[in-house]
Amino acid sequence: MALTATTTATTEVRLDPRLRQVLKAKCELHTELARRIKALETDQRALKAEIDAVFTAEGEGNALMAGVEIAGYHIKMVCGTSTHLNKKRLVELGCEPAWLAEATDTTPKKPYILITAPGEHEVNE
Repeated sequence: MALTATTTATTEVRLDPRLRQVLKAKCELHTELARRIKALETDQRALKAEIDAVFTAEGEGNALMAGVEIAGYHIKMVCGTSTHLNKKRLVELGCEPAWLAEATDTTPKKPYILITAPGEHEVNE
């Protein structure tokens, strides 16, 4: 029977009380802005659904697919696709697993600050 152990390292940083208050205020503002953005995005999705419903109700779905212009606004249904390389399937087709490692490039992403409000789950921005 194998035993496993998990450890967590905690680094304590001492901040000046005034700086701590400034950072707390900025985090609270960030949380409020994130809440507003989420609400606005929800409203925006609802408006797009209403626009789609208007075109569909009028039997003009094809016009929406082709794109229309109304008073300078361009409206079009965009149907995107994405591709994903199935590495497991590629190996099944005869590709050596070592080739996958050799052909894989890793590039760093731009660093960013992640702020998670109390009670929220960590979500990458």
